[in-house]
Amino acid sequence: MYRNHSSSVIRKLFQRYYKANKTRNIILACAIILTTILITAACSTFYSYLKLSKHQEMKETGTSANVILSRPTQNQLDLLSKFDILKPEMNIQTKMGSLVNNKGQAGIDIQMISSTNWEEYSGSLVDNMQGTYPAKGNEIMMSTWLLNRLGYSKPQTGMEVSLSVAISDISKNGDAEVQSLPFTLSGFYEDTANINSENNRIVFFSETFLREYPQEVPNLVGLLFKDTRHYHDKIEQIRASIDLDGNQQLIPSYDGKLNMNVKDSLVAVIMVLFFMFDGYLIIFNVAYISITRDVRFYGLLKMLGMTSAQIKQIVYYSVAKVAFFALPVGMLLGWGLSFYVVPLALSSYEGFSSIDRQVNLWVLLLALFFSALTLFLSYRAPAKKAGRISPIEASKHTDTQSGKQKSRGRHGAKIPYMSLKNILRSKKRLLFVVLTLFLGSTALVVLSTFLKSFSAEEYINAEVKYDIAMYNQMTRASFNPTEEQHFTPELLSQISAVNGIRELERTTVVSIFQHYSDSTHGEWLRNYNEFRAGVNEELRDKKHYEEDPKTNFWGLLIGIDDKKLEEYNRTAKNPINLSDFSKGKIALVTDINGNGIPIGVQIPFTVIDNNKSYKVKIGGQMTFERDAMNSGAAPWLIVSNNVINKYHSDAVIYSIKINAQKGKEQDVLNEVKLLTSGDSSISGTSKIEQAKAFADLKQSFSNLSIVIIIILSSIGVLNFINTILVSIVSRKQEFAVLASIGATKKQIKWLITFEGIWFALIAFVLTLIVGSGISYLVFNILHEYIGYGVFRYPVTSLIIYSGVVLLICSIIPGLLYKSISRSSVIEQLRQAE
Repeated sequence: MYRNHSSSVIRKLFQRYYKANKTRNIILACAIILTTILITAACSTFYSYLKLSKHQEMKETGTSANVILSRPTQNQLDLLSKFDILKPEMNIQTKMGSLVNNKGQAGIDIQMISSTNWEEYSGSLVDNMQGTYPAKGNEIMMSTWLLNRLGYSKPQTGMEVSLSVAISDISKNGDAEVQSLPFTLSGFYEDTANINSENNRIVFFSETFLREYPQEVPNLVGLLFKDTRHYHDKIEQIRASIDLDGNQQLIPSYDGKLNMNVKDSLVAVIMVLFFMFDGYLIIFNVAYISITRDVRFYGLLKMLGMTSAQIKQIVYYSVAKVAFFALPVGMLLGWGLSFYVVPLALSSYEGFSSIDRQVNLWVLLLALFFSALTLFLSYRAPAKKAGRISPIEASKHTDTQSGKQKSRGRHGAKIPYMSLKNILRSKKRLLFVVLTLFLGSTALVVLSTFLKSFSAEEYINAEVKYDIAMYNQMTRASFNPTEEQHFTPELLSQISAVNGIRELERTTVVSIFQHYSDSTHGEWLRNYNEFRAGVNEELRDKKHYEEDPKTNFWGLLIGIDDKKLEEYNRTAKNPINLSDFSKGKIALVTDINGNGIPIGVQIPFTVIDNNKSYKVKIGGQMTFERDAMNSGAAPWLIVSNNVINKYHSDAVIYSIKINAQKGKEQDVLNEVKLLTSGDSSISGTSKIEQAKAFADLKQSFSNLSIVIIIILSSIGVLNFINTILVSIVSRKQEFAVLASIGATKKQIKWLITFEGIWFALIAFVLTLIVGSGISYLVFNILHEYIGYGVFRYPVTSLIIYSGVVLLICSIIPGLLYKSISRSSVIEQLRQAE
């Protein structure tokens, strides 16, 4: 045997082999394209999610700087400007003073900042920017939130804004004289950080204004690296080159990377592997069928002197030629689809609209790599099989290897039974087709179960107790340093008078600090330290609370309506004396932070704002909702709203909860929103608004699910078409023999049709058994995580989907057979010889 080492011969064989398999090439190209679309869309979605997360982090810090230096000297700034590794534009921020006693300012510290290169460092981190950064001496810029607080609810660029300001004077050792000055609003923006960032509490001034009122040193300088590679080494290089005094810090900020945590990484890997596996099933099946069908061809090549390596070359070349076209097409289509899929997946996240949605080139290349890897893994085993075929094995090969056929009784002659035996001839083909159909139907079951089991009504019933809930953001319980009454008696009277209100509840708060003693708080402290030890936090010593209770042992005195306690008593094992509570004879502790306080003890406390001291007797413990309240370490004390004003006149109302009469929810919501719309310190939620937001989120998820199901189902159907087509073509002789002994074309067509039906039925049964189990498992995991939902199986969706698949699987075989059975029986027998 003479080995042929000519590459030109291999190229000719490859070209002929490629042209002779046009149908296989088309199906393979479609399979590669669909797989690449899924992988590209998945990679694009996760990349956008990482970008959004990092964008939110930078929004919260207010800058995109790679590194920040606090209180830089002029000498340090000069040194930094000469660094080759840094961009020349620096973000120098100088605090010039603060706003004082402006309308709506109570409780918040508003800084006056002059910033250089603000657009490059912070411009991309705000939304809906109108106008420009200040340039002239009398120009200012601030957030819409702050403008609203200061009474400018409808800002426009160029409008006059009068501010009371205290500008630091370095000639007077930094002292500031309060003065009222008119300014022109040059720009304003919306801050959409997940937390209330410092950008909301800053008024920006121009460099011209800074020159009029020079300051000693800037507060900080933000720096950008030309290249973020070797990020930490470059920071150490800067640290070693400039002299930092004890009060300065060099702070790493943004390393230029999109870091992914373990949970996100796991989800991303599972999703990509799932799509790779689905693509592997169809591509492997195409390759396996193709190699099996061409066994005689490969055996002949072996007999003529081809080596295994050369035969594998021919296989890989033919696949590479298809992939050369299919991979870029799939990648481009996936990139285009991502513009539709990414907003569906991420639009519910705050600030999504502000990120750049262009897909990174590296993301496309990563998707291309995963798709090419899937293709290689799919063809690896079939190519090895082609290389191992011997001439003798090839000469014995027949296209329909059925093994031993046993027919007992009359069932063996029935068409459905014959069809079932036919598809069982090649169990590997059956497995791969059924699995791809199964993945599509299981995706439908899992996603539809999620959509049906977690309804807006159940979400509202589980998460939202009141039709309307309003909160005063200007309290210590809302993370503000001072307290301000915004639910004034006039506003409360107007709200109470709204037609359609069924019940209204108030929660009031007074900031207090308690006086620690072992007799009242000893057991409480032991419980508290056990909790801190469980979460690996430092244990507290009682001296921490005894030495400075105003700072370290402050908490809340909370006033509730008596009906709140009535509601609790209906289900409580140990009801609390409502009369004593209403008259102020007793106070209560909560299950949130009051475990260990003995019943019957007198707890001394002092009101922070008026420094008056009182004692209350603890009469019991009740279940209480945190409701986003904030406080220090001391356990909360609950008293009746009837008596809370005796401890602090005009106690601040933290929240108002409203339930409306049935059918009047929307009218009440409209009236209440109208009454509170002029006060930006009052925030609110409602069942109607949350139900709409939940419904919008579900609709986005539903649209995303449809896209996933369509693509997965297309892969399954395509795999079925390829398998049944090759089966029909390779069995021409078999059909001709059947026809020669009296079988009609109609009977043969029914035989093939039932083969398609069996594929669909087996996939359907597998979905009912395994797919339903997966769906129930996923539901239980989600139910455990979010705490609500009722399992609802998507019977109708599955029946319709399975009906469509069954229809496709029963029609396509007949159409394919019709297209190749136009010749006579004699001609078919001759073609098969």
